[in-house]
Amino acid sequence: MVNSMRDQAEYLDKYPTVGGNWLFREGYGEFTMGVLFPEFRRAEAWRNNAINRIQEVYSDMIYPDGVEVQLTPHYHNGAIDLSKDVLKLARLNDANLPKNYVETLEKMFAVDMWAMNPSGFVPPFNDSMYEGSAYWLEKGIALYPNREDFRYIVSKGAEGKLPGKLSLLYPWAGWAIMRTGWDLKSLYMMLDCGPFGSGHQHEDKLSFVLNAYGSELIFDAGIYVYDTSGMREYVVSPRGHNVVHVDGVSQNRRGKFIDFSVAKSPANVVWKSSPGFDYVEASYGREPGEVWGPACLRNVVQTRRILFVKPNFWIVVDTMTPTDKASHLYESTFHVDAKDVNVDASTKAVSTSRTDLPNLTILPLASDGLGVRIVKGQLKPFVQGWKIADMYGTKPQIPAPTVYYSKRAAGQVVFVYLFAPSKPGQPSPVVSISPKTSPPGSVAATVLLASGETRDFLLASDGNVVFEGGAVEFTSETAPSGYRVDCSKSTDLRI
Repeated sequence: MVNSMRDQAEYLDKYPTVGGNWLFREGYGEFTMGVLFPEFRRAEAWRNNAINRIQEVYSDMIYPDGVEVQLTPHYHNGAIDLSKDVLKLARLNDANLPKNYVETLEKMFAVDMWAMNPSGFVPPFNDSMYEGSAYWLEKGIALYPNREDFRYIVSKGAEGKLPGKLSLLYPWAGWAIMRTGWDLKSLYMMLDCGPFGSGHQHEDKLSFVLNAYGSELIFDAGIYVYDTSGMREYVVSPRGHNVVHVDGVSQNRRGKFIDFSVAKSPANVVWKSSPGFDYVEASYGREPGEVWGPACLRNVVQTRRILFVKPNFWIVVDTMTPTDKASHLYESTFHVDAKDVNVDASTKAVSTSRTDLPNLTILPLASDGLGVRIVKGQLKPFVQGWKIADMYGTKPQIPAPTVYYSKRAAGQVVFVYLFAPSKPGQPSPVVSISPKTSPPGSVAATVLLASGETRDFLLASDGNVVFEGGAVEFTSETAPSGYRVDCSKSTDLRI
């Protein structure tokens, strides 16, 4: 039996797989043999070669910010599962591992903390279910007992210390995470604005999820069994995400993903964070491989800007810039986690009206030709308006309203939406958002709060975002004086 183990170790040493998870598993097997059977003459060579290959896998599979390149929380945690066993085995047997390996694994565990929503789950981006963070962080504490922030999450605040920050950007993964706190009632948004991923990809760049006061309010369709059904196509396609569609077609990085799925540098994202505001800006259509529809068109660039006015609401701005003078139909989809929604025919506002759960109001900035409709439980001509109840299809899927905002126009088109969550039984903190006279090429609005106060919003012709009113102001450019928040100095990209 032991000689068979030796044969297998020798085989793994001589014939390694090209790379990826398989090479990691092979390296773990070879490392195990080298550690547990030091009496073999080649045990040291097995250990060294295995670790070198595992380090090679790390350099290919793990971004410098600690996120696995598939950008899929489920498979990220699968990589953690393999990695932790290597470290555990090494420590039990006094076998040295490179410092970089130990540090990288710690970053990987931390992803489950920084990305988790207030309910304790990492959103199901790409082919992932909701990943429970406490399960993985408990394993992280066993290997990194000094991580008091891990302990805080696992113990639900009974032990340890609060994580040292709230909002942050994963620059390589392109995950922008905004939150007001670490308790169940906190407000939270996570935006995906990074690369396509090396496998298990969904067409979801610039999609986001939103939680508030203990409930998920805007959701991602999630994962479905790996088959060829319409429901599988739905969750993989842009129709299952909170994105913009152009002329009836959508994002299609899959058509070009072979060369551009893994980033070679941090994502092109503008990120600013301060106590009063979070701001993120990213685009689809500028990067190589970012095309529209089966014809792989590069005729429109979408830029999504999101301003989180803490602690109450988000302003989402989508600028659609065509490369031609033709008229295009733009449709924005937002998946609302509720049984039904109400639509105000005059303002085009969409809201939920649950009595015992938090509610959400989506207030669009009125413009000529803006349309709104709700799609729920649709199967043809394509699947739309569903939340996946069970990835394996053993339970009936749940019809859920998908909000479609649409407009047909030539030239640059700007959509402005205000997402305002409210506590159970309480009114929305925002009453309305209305157009305001603005300079040519810019878009301005007045936000009326429930308190009766107003705030002013401006998207200038140069792309700069300004929000002002009350005691503080925000600008997406550095402002040296007054009450403006200089976010460039308060941004912290360390993970």
